[in-house]
Amino acid sequence: MRIVHKLFLLLAAISAVPLALASAVLIWRTASDQRETLRLIGGAWDHTTQVGQRTVSRQAWGSHQRLIEDRAAALQAGFETIRRSVQLERVLLEHAVAEAPPSSPPPLFEGNEAADLLEKKDPRFLEMRGKEPYAIYRLVPGASLDEKRPLITRLSRLAPYFAQNHRTLNWIKSSYVYYDGVLFGYPGGGRFPADYDPRTRYWLRKAQDKQRLIWTKMYRDKDGELLLTYVDPILAADKSLVGAAAIDIRVGPLLDRLFDLGGVPVADAILLDYKGNVRASATFAKGTGPAVEDLMNDGKPFLEMKSLAVRLKPVYRAIREKPNRLAGIVTDDGRRLEDAGDLSDVSELYTYARILAVMSDEIKNDWYYIVRSPIAPILKPVGDIQSAFDRLETDLSDEIDGRTKRRGAQALMVVAAVLVLASAVALKGAKATARPLVEIAEIADRISQGDLDKRLTVTAKDEVGQAQTAINRMADELKKGLFVQNTFKRYVAPSIVEQLMKDPDRVRLGGERRHMTVFFSDVSGFTTLAEHMDAEALVELINEYLSAITLCIFAQEGTIDKYEGDAIVAFWGAPLDQPDHAVRACQAALDSYIALDALHHKWLKLGLPLLDMRIGLNTGHMVVGNMGSMVKMDYTVLGDAVNLGSRLEGAGRAYGTHILLGEDTYETAKDSIEARELDLLAVKGRKHAVRVYELLGMKGKTPGDKLNAARVFEAGLTAYRSRDWDSAQSKFREADRIAGGDGPSRIFLARLDRYRVQPPPPDWRGVFTLTEK
Repeated sequence: MRIVHKLFLLLAAISAVPLALASAVLIWRTASDQRETLRLIGGAWDHTTQVGQRTVSRQAWGSHQRLIEDRAAALQAGFETIRRSVQLERVLLEHAVAEAPPSSPPPLFEGNEAADLLEKKDPRFLEMRGKEPYAIYRLVPGASLDEKRPLITRLSRLAPYFAQNHRTLNWIKSSYVYYDGVLFGYPGGGRFPADYDPRTRYWLRKAQDKQRLIWTKMYRDKDGELLLTYVDPILAADKSLVGAAAIDIRVGPLLDRLFDLGGVPVADAILLDYKGNVRASATFAKGTGPAVEDLMNDGKPFLEMKSLAVRLKPVYRAIREKPNRLAGIVTDDGRRLEDAGDLSDVSELYTYARILAVMSDEIKNDWYYIVRSPIAPILKPVGDIQSAFDRLETDLSDEIDGRTKRRGAQALMVVAAVLVLASAVALKGAKATARPLVEIAEIADRISQGDLDKRLTVTAKDEVGQAQTAINRMADELKKGLFVQNTFKRYVAPSIVEQLMKDPDRVRLGGERRHMTVFFSDVSGFTTLAEHMDAEALVELINEYLSAITLCIFAQEGTIDKYEGDAIVAFWGAPLDQPDHAVRACQAALDSYIALDALHHKWLKLGLPLLDMRIGLNTGHMVVGNMGSMVKMDYTVLGDAVNLGSRLEGAGRAYGTHILLGEDTYETAKDSIEARELDLLAVKGRKHAVRVYELLGMKGKTPGDKLNAARVFEAGLTAYRSRDWDSAQSKFREADRIAGGDGPSRIFLARLDRYRVQPPPPDWRGVFTLTEK
């Protein structure tokens, strides 16, 4: 800067002509500095955009893959449940045929009679559907009803099982069996054609051909609905078909489940079998894909969906190159994402997760759940910002050129008359103009290196002031995004981080009081387990367990507070407000046991020990925020409601339960959950007793026998608090019988034995004091 000053002073002292030239040089130099500033800003922005593009891509697809892995695990669990249900149905069929007919069978309807009642909306028939056992039957052409009536009556023993399947299994349309000329099932669809013969149907012919339990390919049933069917045949000694058990799965709801991935842009969701054949495709089923061969007159399924299968060959080859990989992301030309490098020539990515399709104990094939997604929508916001900045840079450059030319002409016209004044103005102008430009260049360079703390003072309203304002705004937005990302990426689900990055002002750091729900989980008998396992094997087992439970918490957009050995502390209601925080916590707790059950299946095959865990949930006002020292901070919660949540986790041991709720959690979530009151409990460290509940399941998804046992237990609890020991004992025993073994009922039966010998004091109100944490 001093050289510029000296140059202007020297030229002004020599003559007017050199001064005129110097004035022109100054003007053009100013324009050059402005262009250089724009170049530095553009360079910094290009660097920031590239970093942002890579970061957005990694985070978006990483989150995408985790979501698809979770969906694949859920599908695998659903398929396995249906497979086991079909196997059980076959066993029940064999027993039913072998036993004597029941004296009081449930209501039975001929197939078309049931269809007529359904079309007429018969109130009694509609009331029975899904609530009480009944069944329909259909004879093969030529069979006599009088001849088959004893067999139909024996098969009626299956009606309760059919009804239970429809209450508990997802995607199911019909449960049914075929035996000796009789098709017997529940609940039934439309009318049967007069020549309907189950022996000619695709599902039965396929099972007879394979002579083992099979999944069919997609086909249309007599009602024209797309189905997949699980069939388990019964074979005679000569391998001829005697009968079969089957369950029909609606393809529509299944594909809706495959295709529904929240806000992730998806072009197609596909089920691919171990041979690379397409078993189901969302776009084909919805009629939005290319034309494919329709059903043939003899009932054959879609002919392999060949056009889609051909397009998927590079993707399938890339997946099979590493068959031990459970999940991954492949480009449309068959490259793995981690090896793809530049994605500019990639239009679509295929995210896959493996599904273990179990046909029998000996036959287990790898299927793949594949989601085809366009890459452009993920990276479009970064590209839009880059394009907007390029347009702004062009506009500023044009404005600089125009102003430079005008100022040069004006300076040459007046330089002779205002030599002294021009020199002073030139010197002052050099200082005033160059200083902010140099500062802009310095700040732009710092931003390109990741320093986002320095800010410019806006000194003008012209293009320099606009550039200063733009630089400050860019640094603020980058800092907000990085701050939110660095603060919360370790604690919360990726979906929450994405919302916070879109609107960082929603974050309030520091302590604040909120109404929230806290989650405590712990592994039972962990100390004993640790004493008998190798350290490395123990760490691997616990890490797999913690990962599975964390995914369940993140699926409900919960925040991880901390891990303490095998224990997890989490909460809902912060950093974002979640009005349904209690419901989310309950769903996460139930999902955690589903995930643990899936791990048990895996660990049993590997000969590993099984873990049992307890969960405590409590709702109330808590203080939440970043707490700690200047060296290390944690985003955590404090308060009496938090302490009670911890006590409830430990209290589960005293009742033989897994998920224990505080009263506020139950009251907040009771419209969405099923729970039973367990006790009035005085936990250690609290003066007043709290009403505690056991979480049974979500509304509409809890088995009826579990609900029946809970209601009987609550009746026993009422008698217990009224000191009616005989009635309480009867109810607790009945609840234990209905549940097939109920920990709380047995705990209260033991209490009754003590109270009969040593009754509680007269002022006793049913409160139980827990002396352990």
